[in-house]
Amino acid sequence: MWANKGAFARELLARYREGDFVLGIGDDRTDEDLFQELPPWSWSVHVGSGPSKARFRVPDTRGVRRLLQQLVGRVEFAKAKA
Repeated sequence: MWANKGAFARELLARYREGDFVLGIGDDRTDEDLFQELPPWSWSVHVGSGPSKARFRVPDTRGVRRLLQQLVGRVEFAKAKA
């Protein structure tokens, strides 16, 4: 059996529950298999330049850290309001 990040994503998504947040981030060719398998409503993020199947793009690892910090901030805000 041949495996790649897309095949692994299919396995994980088989356990998906409605309302789960799905995020895939990557910076190279092997991540394109992952992006292709993610549902259209998920967040797929390519790091760097060049063509990609990802929905979003950040320029570098600093951009990834900023994005993750913003997501964590929103979760913490939502928990505080609940």
